[in-house]
Amino acid sequence: MNIFNYLSSILFTKKCLNVQDIGTMSEYQPYLVNRWCSMLNKSTCHIVNSTVNSIHQLFDDKRVHYNFLFKLLPRSKFQRINYIKKNTQPPSDDTIISRLAKSLELSKREIKYYKEQLNLDLSKYDNTKSKY
Repeated sequence: MNIFNYLSSILFTKKCLNVQDIGTMSEYQPYLVNRWCSMLNKSTCHIVNSTVNSIHQLFDDKRVHYNFLFKLLPRSKFQRINYIKKNTQPPSDDTIISRLAKSLELSKREIKYYKEQLNLDLSKYDNTKSKY
């Protein structure tokens, strides 16, 4: 069994799985189940955020978590859950210049002057990218 079988059981089919095995299964991760359930639509997101995420300390056992979501969330028509990704856009020169000006304690005009005079590529100096 994988996480998508559990999600299908909770959200779409409403056929209860053998919850005795869930406590020992490493595939059932409550955090991931909450995350995927909240990405289904706005109503399930609101339900998960207002109940499960706010009282997460009550769910020490995976079986209790599964049963709670199974009974709480309404049955939905099957649909593909689109994973929500963060948009990553490269920072513009202005944002890199402001970060450099703040960290080097120079004015933005001085940074722009150094950039023009030395033909610097500011993308090399972007400190948001980590080497690791």
